[in-house]
Amino acid sequence: HNNTRPKTHSNNYISHTHTTPRDIQHPSIHSHKQTHTMTDSKVWVSTSAIDAILHPKDSHKPRMGMHGSLGASNNSDNDESDTVNWGWTSAVILEGGLNRPGDNNNNNNNMSFLADLLRQIFANKLIDDNRINDPVFTFNPPPILPEWSSSTTCSFLSPDFVFYGQLIAVILLQSCFNAILGSLVYKILIEPTTSLKTKDDKSKTTSITSTQFLFAYGFGLPMVVMEPIYMLKFLDIRNAGLRMVFLATPIVNSLRIKEALYGFTPIAAKKDLFNYVIYFSCSFGIIFDPITQQPKRASLQFLSKRLKTIGRDFIIMSFIISILNEYGYEYFDTRLPADSLEHSLADLFAWQHLLNNFFVAVLLSFSLSQSSIGVSLIYNLLYRYETYEIVLNPMFKSTSPSEFWGRRWNTLVHRGLKNGVYKPTRSYTSSKTTAVFAAFAVSGIIHEFVNYVMFADNNRRSNAYVFSWKQMVFFGWNGVLIAMEYCIGHWMVFRWMARRLPKIIITALVLCAALPLAHLFTGDWIRHGYFDAVYLAEPILVCRNVDGVG
Repeated sequence: HNNTRPKTHSNNYISHTHTTPRDIQHPSIHSHKQTHTMTDSKVWVSTSAIDAILHPKDSHKPRMGMHGSLGASNNSDNDESDTVNWGWTSAVILEGGLNRPGDNNNNNNNMSFLADLLRQIFANKLIDDNRINDPVFTFNPPPILPEWSSSTTCSFLSPDFVFYGQLIAVILLQSCFNAILGSLVYKILIEPTTSLKTKDDKSKTTSITSTQFLFAYGFGLPMVVMEPIYMLKFLDIRNAGLRMVFLATPIVNSLRIKEALYGFTPIAAKKDLFNYVIYFSCSFGIIFDPITQQPKRASLQFLSKRLKTIGRDFIIMSFIISILNEYGYEYFDTRLPADSLEHSLADLFAWQHLLNNFFVAVLLSFSLSQSSIGVSLIYNLLYRYETYEIVLNPMFKSTSPSEFWGRRWNTLVHRGLKNGVYKPTRSYTSSKTTAVFAAFAVSGIIHEFVNYVMFADNNRRSNAYVFSWKQMVFFGWNGVLIAMEYCIGHWMVFRWMARRLPKIIITALVLCAALPLAHLFTGDWIRHGYFDAVYLAEPILVCRNVDGVG
């Protein structure tokens, strides 16, 4: 740097000051039509090495090692010195290089660019709700509620649309990951064991090989479990609602890997590689045509119906969450908070406790319906195929525990548990009751995992998440209810009730069998901020008195 400065042509390729222009005027750059970011740095550099990069046609010239020098080559096209010098210099660094074919750093640079882009997309952590400072409109309501007065002002707040931008990014990321993994699952677990047709047109399947078993339990399942954990840490996702979308992958695809291993994948899904990749990459259930066994195209009528459904859910969610948020999602005062494990028998059956659990269960039901249809709508537009509606009004139409869990509440997970746990267990044990308990046990484990990842690894609150087997107890109890339904549901008294009582009464009785322990399912979601995270994505009505009370 202090001895011999490299001679250059008319353009300055290297600057020894920190005032270098942002763009380098070089033919090789302009031929690729790229704009490169420039930064000033201190580097240990060989002037000849830089010259070789900027003048690739001369890169065949012999070079010397550190502190070496070499006279001009005989085939030099100019009379300028080719002296090589090493040392510390202030240089302008071209991020990404010239992107010439054969540059080994290009892939790394592209990955670095993608990582930086993702971090920028998820830079807003969506924790603090500041929408009250910028309402869509405000008005003074009539004093129809005891908390309202002539000084009450209500503000309508629009959703935080950054949430939806990040949601789309999450879906794209997870779809790509699931498509790659799904292709491996098909090639290793499904294709080798595809049913073989015999002369009497009956199918038989081969047994599970050690390779398939090791792939499923040693690679596939660990991948779907660890991938969202890594991505949540890498992108520093803090909003519990977005964390939950990431966790759709282990919830659904862990069960799809098990159903593929044990041979219970739906026939249409395993017809060919394309069908299975579509099936596996969509975490919200692709509908297949029963005749053609191809994914069913989403018609305008289907999309119109889905838009109406999600519009309904937005209205209901906005109304319910606007009210419950004001009371910390516990409308009635109780002796213990919802996430407590110290409820006595009297506390469990107190009407305040039961109604609080009912309100939060309704909120969660419509939240799950809204989010699943919203995410499915993105898949409908992205894939142009129909998807299942996975929540079918379980809180007001269920007439038995089996109908509640099997045909109305999260039917997508139900299908996964049925094909991935219930059927394999029953095929090995020939016991319906054992298979039911196995399915609910796995459901409890999955929910324990979801809660732990969603809350324990997101401890930026003072109330840290503590693992306490609540989900296992709750889903274990519901397994008992369904087993009892199988055992005594045919008794005369229950058949009489099913015929004579109004359906709303039957639904209330079904819910009352589970509501005393429902806080084990929803209590942590209240305490650790899941509903507060969802609150950001909803249009909200907030009413406050001028003095800030109410």
